[in-house]
Amino acid sequence: MSEAEIAACGAKELTAKQWLQLAQQAAEAGTLYLTLTGGEPLVRDDFEEIYTGLSAMGFRLSLNTNGSLITPKNERLFSKLPPRSILVTLYGADAETYRNVCSNPAAFDNVIKGLGFAASLPSKLEIRATFITDNKDQHKQMRELAQRYGCDLIVNPFVNMPAPGVSADVGSCRLSASDCIDILEEYAANNDALRNTGDPVMTSVSNAIDGLSLSGPGERDRRSDVYPGILSCNAAKSMYHIKWDGKMYPCISFLSPYTLPQKEGFREAWDRLPDLLKDLRRPKKCSNCVYSDKCDVCPARVEAETGSFDEAPGYICEIVKEMVARIK
Repeated sequence: MSEAEIAACGAKELTAKQWLQLAQQAAEAGTLYLTLTGGEPLVRDDFEEIYTGLSAMGFRLSLNTNGSLITPKNERLFSKLPPRSILVTLYGADAETYRNVCSNPAAFDNVIKGLGFAASLPSKLEIRATFITDNKDQHKQMRELAQRYGCDLIVNPFVNMPAPGVSADVGSCRLSASDCIDILEEYAANNDALRNTGDPVMTSVSNAIDGLSLSGPGERDRRSDVYPGILSCNAAKSMYHIKWDGKMYPCISFLSPYTLPQKEGFREAWDRLPDLLKDLRRPKKCSNCVYSDKCDVCPARVEAETGSFDEAPGYICEIVKEMVARIK
């Protein structure tokens, strides 16, 4: 979120000291892997303080970034303390597309410099593209750009609606159902070719949203009975997300429910989180849908689309229908 948006909702972003206090509690609770994401985490003036402190605690760190702010100062930091992995999100394959998408054509050259540096580190480099109407025709060029740095392109054609309080006209720029499936089919065909040549294929897709994301203690696995069947992932089981204001969510995609680790203490907030999900159900309309056996829609995406866990997400419904039609 921008400073104006943070001020408008009356919340304050956590300070470096507060992040490090929470991280210390997370380490004591058993957290090993930690991902710094955003928004854009490198925009913070105190990023080096936070990153250095987390590294000293022994976390295996990962970084999600748009790649445009890997400055000489950050290069010195990452050369000394390389993260376990770096995920860079591309918004296009040239300066003109960055002008259309980000209103900053100069960012493209900075991203290229950032990718060159990231590729020189011992870190695992991943490159992702989130496709919208302004860049959907550059799939091939972005894939070739990623392969220049030894990566296959991770594709994400699905753009969630913005979180409350965030000003973004998602509806006008995200892809139609048909375009989404076109992107996925091209990606799948390209991966088949890559498999035949022995090149690595990366298939994970993540959505970067505001805050600091921490992977939680794996010991929760023995409490799997508290999760409803609808939630088959690791959200609130071996995964949690702490946003910029200190609220802990089941994963980076949920808008609710949340706990308050600063107020409750990390361990208490983490232990209480699963119980907030036990009553989750599919929307009634989804349960009666003819496509219900083809659709495993995430409750967090339902909430992001509709503002509720109880309403059918029309945009996702259209994508599922298109996918079934293509299979037929």
